[in-house]
Amino acid sequence: MFNYLWVQSIMLGVVAVWSLTMGLRGLVRKKPMVSAARKNFWLVTLVFSTQMLPLLSIVFNERANSFLNGSGFRYFMYLPPLMLGVVLVMMWKSMRGYVVVGATDASFRGALIHALKQLDLPHEESLSRVRLTTIDADLQVSVQAWMGTGQVKFKQSGHNDTLRRIADEMRAYFDSSTVAVNMTSCGFNVIIGVLMLAMTAGLGYLNWNVRAIADAPEVVQTSKLTGEQADVQSFIESAERGDTAEVVRFLEAGMSPDVMTEKGHTALQDAAGMG
Repeated sequence: MFNYLWVQSIMLGVVAVWSLTMGLRGLVRKKPMVSAARKNFWLVTLVFSTQMLPLLSIVFNERANSFLNGSGFRYFMYLPPLMLGVVLVMMWKSMRGYVVVGATDASFRGALIHALKQLDLPHEESLSRVRLTTIDADLQVSVQAWMGTGQVKFKQSGHNDTLRRIADEMRAYFDSSTVAVNMTSCGFNVIIGVLMLAMTAGLGYLNWNVRAIADAPEVVQTSKLTGEQADVQSFIESAERGDTAEVVRFLEAGMSPDVMTEKGHTALQDAAGMG
């Protein structure tokens, strides 16, 4: 069967390191950060995609495939990838423009107004929208004040270059100025990163032990028996394979000759049959 636990561990570890790095960077620098929103999309895609790996382990399993092909569950296998596709399309559409992390309402607005002035873009402000009259476009703005995050994007398409220049000017403003910050989202990133690293270590440990169990199934099975049960099982197995000397040794040690096997016979009856 396809071993997906190691792959999940690696993917989860990558996302954990990224989340921890971004959170610590903001907390150490104490300055708002500007980045393309769709950078986050690829990380989210990575996380969701790893959830498809257990499905792949079934696809690559011959016995599981035989069962699915002979039952109505065959088409069920198409639902998780379909759901993932729909979610990713929705996220791709919503994750447009640029996000600002670590800013307050006032510092976000100050950076945006500064960028528009630097680029000589006259504007008219309204609720959650900035009208850029010279290019006939609406700049959509949203701020989550309690988290210290904001997003800026154009309602109309075809203005990617202008939006990139606005983001660059906002970034330069934050880097060169002393502004009010809100690092709540950075703190959450650190917490999430630490928890995901713990999950990564847990998955790695689990995978290591699963491989050990798979490589030594008989040892695991024996370890579940008490000493008396193990002796009885060994006695029955010796009788079933016709090992007379071993059977005699057990009887001389006090083993009951009336021990029943799974077939409903006594062990001695099985031994006699083999003889």
